[in-house]
Amino acid sequence: MKKTAVAIGNFDGFHRGHQRIILELVEVAKKINLIPVVLTFSSHPVSWLDSSLLTTEEQKRKLFKRYKVKIYRLNFVSIYHFQPGEFVRKILVKKLNADCVVIGENFRFGYLRKGSATTLKELGEKYNFQVKIVPLLKEKGETISSGYVRKLLREGNLEMAKSLLGRAYEVQGKVIPGASRGKELGFPTANLEVDSRVLLPQGVFIAKIQENNHEYQGVANIGIRPTFPGNSIPRAEVHLLSLSKRLYRKKLNLLLLKRIRPEKKFPSPLILQKQIEKDIEYAKNFFLKKR
Repeated sequence: MKKTAVAIGNFDGFHRGHQRIILELVEVAKKINLIPVVLTFSSHPVSWLDSSLLTTEEQKRKLFKRYKVKIYRLNFVSIYHFQPGEFVRKILVKKLNADCVVIGENFRFGYLRKGSATTLKELGEKYNFQVKIVPLLKEKGETISSGYVRKLLREGNLEMAKSLLGRAYEVQGKVIPGASRGKELGFPTANLEVDSRVLLPQGVFIAKIQENNHEYQGVANIGIRPTFPGNSIPRAEVHLLSLSKRLYRKKLNLLLLKRIRPEKKFPSPLILQKQIEKDIEYAKNFFLKKR
């Protein structure tokens, strides 16, 4: 195998800090004629910490594709017990033939996260590869990280999350049958089946909906629909603003632009209906101002 430049990470969310690492990888690989490879993991370590994913594997593949890099995906369970030296020798040296490794400043690796950027540099000297350390990126004094993006999304701060990600937060899902309550209220919705590991910020949102090469404006509700009893699992549903289109079984990308309000329990469906009318009017005005 030809010598490679390798960037290592989970890259969950693929925020601007991650993008900086990949840009450095591509630049280094081009400069010294190496194959740019992204080493990432198929069994996400964050899920072990009872957290939520920001990007699915499919989303990450699409994001990496823009940079024209090769993807080498490892099952995290199969290597999590590797000591730092074992990981470097078996994966970076033997499998990937690394000549340069690109990492973020806070990089940790090996069993119990024993290895650091300094450890990797020392092993690089032993196995004859160089290590490029990319400084952490900050936004308004805060380090950009997947954990910080999760916090912002849970708080409903979509605008700040978008600034850290470099794009609107996106949720993917297939349209499935719902209880038709939206239709009964006069606002039919498409109900999305979303990977249960993915973070769903809760509330009512201004959204864009992408289906194949088409894009629509809408209002999304994500949560447990507390006005109607018997719901405990968060669900995502979206109402299209400008047309009625059959989306059943279609795969949609839901781009969350701004939270209108938190989800709340209303005294009656009629009062909820009045609030939905206000939410839709707010969203329409938002899109008119963006023209």
